[in-house]
Amino acid sequence: MKLIPKVLVAVVLLAGSVFAVSTTAVARSVSGGNGAAHPIDSVSVLDSRHLLVGAGCPSDTPIVTVQETHRAVRLRATYTATAFACLRVVKVTLASPIGHRRIIDMVTGETPPPSRF
Repeated sequence: MKLIPKVLVAVVLLAGSVFAVSTTAVARSVSGGNGAAHPIDSVSVLDSRHLLVGAGCPSDTPIVTVQETHRAVRLRATYTATAFACLRVVKVTLASPIGHRRIIDMVTGETPPPSRF
């Protein structure tokens, strides 16, 4: 396994509780094991260091990978999609305050829409 600095992986447990692991996390493949990469459905900035990320309707535990630079915060959601219409929300803790950085979806290259929750 490869460690990547300044990468944060957050998961939603099936019971609905949310937690984030440390800012140096084990990198996970986006093409296997836990599904494929999907566009971020929505993002809400809770405060300077916390985001709520809407991550589709996964049949397994969604993984939100965060890559931070001085210019942007890049997000990618990895999961196996279902045919149901729902939205799982993942709380992400950033390594440093968001400040004026742009939030970018790594799949689309665009800024995800704001959350409605």
